Amino acid sequence: RMVLCYLCGKEFGSSSISIHEAQCAKTFLAQQELLPTNQRKPLPQKPEVGEGTSLAKRNEAAQEAYEDQVMV
Repeated sequence: RMVLCYLCGKEFGSSSISIHEAQCAKTFLAQQELLPTNQRKPLPQKPEVGEGTSLAKRNEAAQEAYEDQVMV
């Protein structure tokens, strides 16, 4: 069961995604600090999905968030 990270677009195991997301957020912010102020992006918001949402729907929401917030 692979889960998509909404910050980097890579897949991780369901048991390690929460650890990865915390580290990925730190990396994202550090990378943004290297850019000129007018080119920086805010930390993307984690997509809101309900408790019973399927893995496919969660990954779809993460992919959408990644494309809309990071890749713009």
